[in-house]
Amino acid sequence: MNRAQQTRTGAAATAFGALGLALLVGGCQSTPPRNVKPTNTLASLSEITGPTLLSTDVLEDAFPFEPVEAMVSPPIGWRAEPLKSSENHDHQVWISPSGHTAYGVIRFKLPLPLGADPVLHLGFIPEMKKSEGEAELLWSRRDPQLPGVRFVAEGGLYRLNANLLTRGWKGWAI
Repeated sequence: MNRAQQTRTGAAATAFGALGLALLVGGCQSTPPRNVKPTNTLASLSEITGPTLLSTDVLEDAFPFEPVEAMVSPPIGWRAEPLKSSENHDHQVWISPSGHTAYGVIRFKLPLPLGADPVLHLGFIPEMKKSEGEAELLWSRRDPQLPGVRFVAEGGLYRLNANLLTRGWKGWAI
């Protein structure tokens, strides 16, 4: 490899490293009830979701929720937590009556318009590890019914079953 190629390779590695750090800067850190592992088991953007795990008679009718720029349909009777926000994200969560499960939507800014795969691996999982102390991606796959990635991750107090999608300079984890 000549010097010019080494310089370009080093610059690319630096750019991807910086991207990983920049994605989701100021990410969300939530404090759940003690000894509870909320699980996001439902999709919330009606135009991009596949079949849900619950029948529609237990979900609220989808309604626009502007702070996360999404249509949401939380389960009936679940309690909305206060909106969490930073310069780079907004995060709304609804907690189940038992306190053991949560449904939520995080909208975050991207430093570059990237697809869901690089955002998951370079931004979301590292940010989850930073905020929760640990994070392990257990499973991920592209789904033709979703313009993004479905994934399962564990970290700290949480097991997260989610959809991750991006559009332009924004991303959502549902």
